Amino acid sequence: MHLAAKQGHVKTVEYLCQHSTDVNQINEDGETSLHLAVMRGHLDVVRSLINASSNPDIADKHGCTALHWALRRHHSAIAIMLLQYGCNIDTVDHVGEAPIHIVSREGLLSMAQTLCAFGCKVEIPNKLGQYPLHLAARSGHMELVRCLCLAGCDVELRNKDGITAEISALAQGFNEMANLLNKLRNVHLREEYISQLIPSTKPISKIKLKMFGHSGVGKSTFIDSLKCGYFVSWFRRSVGSMSPKNTRNKKNDSMSQSVIELNSSGTNNLQFETNYEIYTHGIDVQQLNISGIGEISLWEFSGHEPYYMIYDNFIGNTNCLHLVFFSLSDPYDTQVQQVQFWLSFLQSRIPVHEPLGFGGKSGKAARVALVATHADSSSCHRVSATGEYVSSEATSVLRTMQLKFAKIFDLHETVFVLDAHVVGSPALKALKNYVAHHKNKVTQGLPKSTGFLEGVCSHLSTTWRKSRCCFPVMSWKEFIDLVHSEVNPLAGEEHMKELIQQLQIMGEVVYIACENDDVVVLDPTWLCVTILGFLLSQENLEQSRVTGIYSGDDIQLLYPEADGQKLLKILEAFQLCTECETEGEIEYEFPRFNLVESVEGLWNASQYTVYGGVRLCCQHKYLMTTLFSRLQVNLRRAIKENGDPDCYLYQWYHGSKYSSGLLEGLITFTDDETAYEIKVRGPATLKPECFFFLEDLLTIAEQMFSDVCPGAIMERHYLSCAQLKSHSKNVYAYSPAIIINALVQDGVYSTVTNKITGANETLLNIIFFGAAEVLMFSHRSSLPEIPSLNFQNIALNKPRMPHSLTSPSLALHNQQINMNNQKLSQRRKSLPSTITSPTNNKTQSSPCQILQDFYSKLSQRRESSPAILHDQNPVVVLVSDLHASQLPLLSCQCLCAILDTPDSMGRDWCMLGVLLGMTDKLPKLDPGDNPAFSPTACIMSEWMKRPDTTLGQLLRRLLELERTDAIETLMPTLPLFRVTPVCLKHNFMDLNVNANYD
Repeated sequence: MHLAAKQGHVKTVEYLCQHSTDVNQINEDGETSLHLAVMRGHLDVVRSLINASSNPDIADKHGCTALHWALRRHHSAIAIMLLQYGCNIDTVDHVGEAPIHIVSREGLLSMAQTLCAFGCKVEIPNKLGQYPLHLAARSGHMELVRCLCLAGCDVELRNKDGITAEISALAQGFNEMANLLNKLRNVHLREEYISQLIPSTKPISKIKLKMFGHSGVGKSTFIDSLKCGYFVSWFRRSVGSMSPKNTRNKKNDSMSQSVIELNSSGTNNLQFETNYEIYTHGIDVQQLNISGIGEISLWEFSGHEPYYMIYDNFIGNTNCLHLVFFSLSDPYDTQVQQVQFWLSFLQSRIPVHEPLGFGGKSGKAARVALVATHADSSSCHRVSATGEYVSSEATSVLRTMQLKFAKIFDLHETVFVLDAHVVGSPALKALKNYVAHHKNKVTQGLPKSTGFLEGVCSHLSTTWRKSRCCFPVMSWKEFIDLVHSEVNPLAGEEHMKELIQQLQIMGEVVYIACENDDVVVLDPTWLCVTILGFLLSQENLEQSRVTGIYSGDDIQLLYPEADGQKLLKILEAFQLCTECETEGEIEYEFPRFNLVESVEGLWNASQYTVYGGVRLCCQHKYLMTTLFSRLQVNLRRAIKENGDPDCYLYQWYHGSKYSSGLLEGLITFTDDETAYEIKVRGPATLKPECFFFLEDLLTIAEQMFSDVCPGAIMERHYLSCAQLKSHSKNVYAYSPAIIINALVQDGVYSTVTNKITGANETLLNIIFFGAAEVLMFSHRSSLPEIPSLNFQNIALNKPRMPHSLTSPSLALHNQQINMNNQKLSQRRKSLPSTITSPTNNKTQSSPCQILQDFYSKLSQRRESSPAILHDQNPVVVLVSDLHASQLPLLSCQCLCAILDTPDSMGRDWCMLGVLLGMTDKLPKLDPGDNPAFSPTACIMSEWMKRPDTTLGQLLRRLLELERTDAIETLMPTLPLFRVTPVCLKHNFMDLNVNANYD
C-alpha cells in the first residue's frame, strides 16, 4: 500500500483498500500511506485513501500530520481536501508548529484565509517563541499579516526575545508593513477597521441605468424630466410645445436617416456628418437621487455613430438596466429598424452565460425595456381618464422585438409611451416603478454593502475627485495605496477586488485593464465626455489629420491638463490608437482618423502564383462598420510584437497591406461596408507559409471581433482562389455551409463549384493553398468510414444566430498579442475544453492505445516529410472529426432555441438524446418545467463528456432527426477545422489542448 501510494498508482490503491488492507498502517518513519501520497501530491490517491477512512490526524516521527506535509509541499488542493474531511487544524509538530505557522512563513495566503475561516488558533507560539504574525512579518508577507489581523491576532504579541511583529518587520526593511502594524496598535481603531469589512444586510445603494437610442429620440430630454420637479416640468412643457415639432423637410430627410437605414440601403458614403446639430458627446454619466427610484447612475449613450466603436468597454455586465428609446414621430419602418439595431447591438456586446435556460436563454440575461417618445407629436390615442398615451405602433414594435429577442433578453412586456417633457405622466411613473423594482432585484443578487464601500464612496465624492479634477486617473497600485492610507489599511486583495467590482456596478469608477499597469478612473464623466466625447466628436473628426498620425506632444496639446503619456495608455487600452515608429520617432496611429486613399498598384498582378482569401461576415452586417479601425490597431500591434524587419504594414482608409518577407496580405473593407476581406498571396514554393500567414491574419481579426462582440459570430466565407489569381473584380465566396458539406462528404480533396465562373475548385486549394503537407496526419485515416451526410437539399440562406467562437491557429507571432487581448477585455468569457483524441472507432480501444496509434502514425508521417518542423508539428483536425466539446456555446444556444420547444412529430431534444445514445440518462437530465435549464443543453453537456463524440456525429444525428432547420443554423457557425500545435518531445499522456471560446 505504501509503495502504491508513493508512486501514485490509484487503481492499485483502490484495489488494496477494497480488500481490507489496513490504510492506517505506518512504516518505520511513522508514515501512513496518506503521508506518502500527500508528500508527492497524488491528489487522486489521497481522495481514495480518505474515502477508505484513512486517518488524516496520525503524526509521523516528526509530529507532522498529512496537513502539515500538504502545506509544506504547497499542495493546496490536497490541503483543502483534508480540511473538508475534518482533519485537526491546530495539531503541532515536534517544533511546536501548527499549520498556521507553515502558511505564515511560506506566504500561502489562500490557505491562511481558509484556515482562519475554519477557526484555527492564530495566537500560539512555536517552540522558538515565534507567533504566526512574527513569521509573516519577518518574511514580508503583507497580505498574510492583514489576514491574521482580521482573524483577531493581537499585534502587541511579543516573541521569546520580547520583540513585536512591528519590530521584526522593521528589522527586515518592511517599513510599509511596520506602519500598518503601528496603526493597528490602537484597539478601537483596529476593531473599527475589522467591522468595516464585515458585510451588512443592506444591498448596494445604486446600479447603472443605461440608455440607448439614435440621436434626437429624446434621451437627454427624458433625463432632464427625471431630474426636475413638478413646477419646472410645466415650464419645460411650455417651451417644448412652442418649439417646432419637426423641422425636417423632404429635401433633407434623407440626411437624417438612421445608420441602419443607410447601411441597409447601401448609401452610406464617406462623410463625417452628424444628423443633428445638438447631440450627446460620448456617454453622459450622472449620479442622481430620483424620487420613486432612489440613487441611480444614469449612463446616456450617444446616438452619434463614431462613438459606437468604444461602447463595448461599457457594455457587457448584466447587473444593470437597459432602456432603448425610439421616436414615434419617425416612420414605422424606421422605428423597427432603430430598435432592432440597438437590441442587436446589445446582444452582440453581452456574452452568453451558462447554464442556458429554456430556449437557450442566457443564464444572466440582460434586462431591457423599450421607451417610445414624442407621443404628443404623433397620432397616439390618449386616455382621457388617466392621460396615458396608447400607441398601436409602439405595441407592434414591441411584438416584433419579442419574436426576435424574447430568448435573448428579459424584455419588459410593455412599452413605455410618453412625452419626455412631462414629469408627472402615468408612463413616466410606470417607468420609475419598473426601474425601482428591477433595481431591487439586481441588488439582491449582488454582494452586500459594507462600511468599507461606503467609506470609499464618501472619499470619492468629497475629496478624491475634487483633488484630481484635471486628471482623475491612478494606477491600480496607487488606488490600493490610497484606500489603505485613507480608508482601511486592513483591506486585503479580495476586499479590493470586491470593492472595485461594486464601484463599477454602481457607476462610481471605471477600471481599465492596460497592457502593463491597470488604471482606475475616479470620474467616469471625465473619461466618457471630456476625453472620449471630445476625441470622437464631429467637431474633432472634421479637424483631425487625414493621416491619423499624432505625436505625444500633439496629444498633450489636445488635453493640456492631462498627463499625456498616461492618457495615451488609456487610449491604447480602448484600441483607439497604437504606438508606432515613424522615421525613428515614436508616434501614435489613430486609424479612426485615417482618411488616406489607397495607393495604386498595391495588389496588381505579379509573379505570385498562389492566392487565397476569406471574406469575414456577420449576421448583423452593420456591426462591422465601426470596427475596422479596431482591426487596424490590432494589425499594427501584431507587427510591433513580431519585431521582424522583413514585415511591413501600410494602412489607409478601410484598408491595410501586411507584407511578411515574400508573403503579402491585403485586408480591406468591402464597398458595401458589410464584410472584411483578407487575401494572401505568395510564391508556389511557400504554400504552407501562405496558409499559416492567412490563419494569423484571420486570428487577429477574429480575436478583435470576439473581444468587442462576444455575443456574435464572424463567419468565414472562403474566396475563390482561381478568381483571386486572375484578379477578377467580382470574386465568389464559398459559404461555411458549402465548405462543411464538402468536407464532411469527401474531405479536403472534394470539389465545389464556383457559381460565377462555373468552374470546379478543390477545398485543398481554396483553404490550404494546395499544401497537402499542412494536414500532416488525417485523423480520418484512423477512423471507420462515416456515412456521408447529404446536405445538398438543405437551404443555406436563412437567418442564423451568432456565436463568439474564434478560430485559433498556429500563430507564428501572435501568441503574446492574444494574451494581451485577453487581459484588455473585461467582459470576455471562455469555456475551455480539451480534445482527447477525436475518434469514433467501432472496435473497443483504450484511450492510451488510441493516442499511441495517433502519435505512431504522426511520427511516421513526420519522418517521411523533410519539410516538417521537428520541434512543433501542426495538426489540422477537420470539422467532422472535431470533438463535440468544440461546439461553440452560441451554437448550442441556437440548438436549444430550436429543439427545446416540443415538436408535433416528436423531433425535439428528447429524440435527439435517444439518437445520441443517452436514453438511460434522459430521466435525470430532463429539467421538467424549470425554465432555468434547457433540456437540449443538459443533453449536449452530458454527451460531450464522452471521449469519442464528434461534431460530425452531431450533424448526422440531426439529419436522422430530419431537423434541417437545426443543421441550417449550425453549419455556418461551426469551425471548419482546428490547427493545433503538438510537440512530439512530450509524452503522449501529456496532450492537453485547450479550445478557446472567446
